[in-house]
Amino acid sequence: MIVWFLRRMFALLATMLAASLFIFFMIEVLPGDPAHFMMGLNADPAGLDALREQMGLNATLPERYMRWVLALLRGDFGISYTYHVPVRDLIVERLAVSLPLAVYALAISILLAFPIAVFTASKAGKFADTLIMGGTQIGVAIPNFWLAMLLVLLFSTQLHWFSAGGFPGWQAGLLVAFKALTLPAIALGVPQAAILARVMRTSLIETMGEDYMRTARAKGLGQLQVIWRHGVRNAMIPVLTVIGMQLSFLLAGSIIIENVFFLPGLGRLVFQAVAQRDLVVVEGVVLVLVLAVVLVTFMVDITYHLVDPRLRRPATMRRTK
Repeated sequence: MIVWFLRRMFALLATMLAASLFIFFMIEVLPGDPAHFMMGLNADPAGLDALREQMGLNATLPERYMRWVLALLRGDFGISYTYHVPVRDLIVERLAVSLPLAVYALAISILLAFPIAVFTASKAGKFADTLIMGGTQIGVAIPNFWLAMLLVLLFSTQLHWFSAGGFPGWQAGLLVAFKALTLPAIALGVPQAAILARVMRTSLIETMGEDYMRTARAKGLGQLQVIWRHGVRNAMIPVLTVIGMQLSFLLAGSIIIENVFFLPGLGRLVFQAVAQRDLVVVEGVVLVLVLAVVLVTFMVDITYHLVDPRLRRPATMRRTK
């Protein structure tokens, strides 16, 4: 386990180094000059050169990359060209919206997917299974932004149960804040629940053919009891993979939903930064999102070993079994 952990940590660091190189050079080759954008079309050439020097844009790309990486190691993400505040503060402020939204949406996905998967696996091949799986196929096909607009029309415009957008802040109270995140979380979580339910159902059906499942049924346990007690844990490896991918997507891929609901999250921040050519913000946010994806993948790998004791054995022992 120690050797495995060290290898995973080395892979994590190598991934972040490669990601930093890719992010920096891809953003730097984008067309447009941030200094020219800030000073406008009629900018004075002398003032433009002075601003470029102040922003460090006159240095070579390798020099700028090394300055950026060394600053990141100190926890310094730079100063936003647009907001004139530290990028780190912007990220922390917006992450306080995006992270709870992602966790909320993932919780909705899991709470919907697990009962659906267990029930349909117990009724595999029957009418109820076919009907529900057809419904999940529709859930997979529905774009989350279209579902978001339907939710706004129904629950905000017609029923007036929720606000159509905006976020009051956590200082307004947990109940008020989570109420503002409910519709966005449903719009994000329902399509993911459909995907997770289909994956888990397939994994459960494969597990049901194992000897220990037949033994449990022979002892008199009902189909649902067998699945809940013995099938779910043994079917979790592919399910955990999908859950990890979904959390990564919900953190990094909620730009459209945050714009639909006017949420001050990371997705909306990076969208605005790209439009304003605020490269420092774009680089910082994208790197944080990459780090989040890598850490989620790392945690999923650890969870594999906790769920399946066979993975904790040396590889030679697993081959001999």
